[in-house]
Amino acid sequence: MRTPAFLICLALCAPACVTRNVDAELDLRGLIDRADSRFRARDPQAALESYRLAAMIATEEKDKPAFVVAASGVTLVLALGGEPIEAGTWHGQAEQFARPEDGEAWIRFLLSSGALLLAEGLPVQGIDYLNRAWAAALAGERPDIAMQAAQLAAARSEGAMKLDFGRKVLDAALLSGDPTWIAAGHEGLGWIHQALDQSEESIQSFRTAIELSNDQPFQQRVRLDWALGRALRLGGQLDEAWRVISEAEVNFKRLSGALQTMGDAEWTGRLAEEQGELAILRGDLPSALRNLRRAQRQYRGSGAETQAPEVMEGIKIRIAEVRTLMDIARRSRG
Repeated sequence: MRTPAFLICLALCAPACVTRNVDAELDLRGLIDRADSRFRARDPQAALESYRLAAMIATEEKDKPAFVVAASGVTLVLALGGEPIEAGTWHGQAEQFARPEDGEAWIRFLLSSGALLLAEGLPVQGIDYLNRAWAAALAGERPDIAMQAAQLAAARSEGAMKLDFGRKVLDAALLSGDPTWIAAGHEGLGWIHQALDQSEESIQSFRTAIELSNDQPFQQRVRLDWALGRALRLGGQLDEAWRVISEAEVNFKRLSGALQTMGDAEWTGRLAEEQGELAILRGDLPSALRNLRRAQRQYRGSGAETQAPEVMEGIKIRIAEVRTLMDIARRSRG
């Protein structure tokens, strides 16, 4: 006889039916791994479908720990996507079977619990669960999940606590031994130091991330170069910032080629905007205006008008400010 929990699960998993044929060749573990990969690749919809399908199969196979893993994955994706009500329904299903002795399933349940509490506007409780997930993940030799937990906690923390969680991300990355993860840990610390107005520490963190990213795709490298250039500008090292940003732009154009994607346009826009900001500080307003207008064109080409209208509005305001400064300078000379 099918229990109410089973029927609820079938209803929740219904959207996964459309992708079952796609993933039919995978066993339950493989399906969960695929969902994880899609999540890490920032494809939440594909991850959601795979987690839902995994939950359905786990229910059919009466594999309670696997169901907790899959349902927790659905909870996490929905919570991060701003859908706490549906996420809460999935979380309630996972909670029925979540047990501390189940290792990975329990770790993922703690992680999704923290994410859900954050989505529900309960940051103190959410951060507590994420901290527990971080500790359990390290004990269970899952540094990837530990990094996720600490990253989420750092994003919602302030001051010294934010820095503490940033270091926990790096600790987990170091335990993994994966250079890509270690670079990401240093990059994350760079942004945290910058948010805390710790410019020297921010610059050093970004430099370390770059040193560990020589073999990474050029899109990742340009992001780090841009981050370093921005940190140098905020730290008052204008000449070095100009050198880093200018070299990054040359290398990016060389590697991306003539046929740039919308994502490439975003990064050429960011680099141009940074050059504009540097030109303002160096007193070269005509150069600032040219670069900011170039950034505006690139952002438009990246689809920012519909996807990030606040970016377009910000660059529009900045261009107007520079034109005003140029008018003032012109009148003072005349």
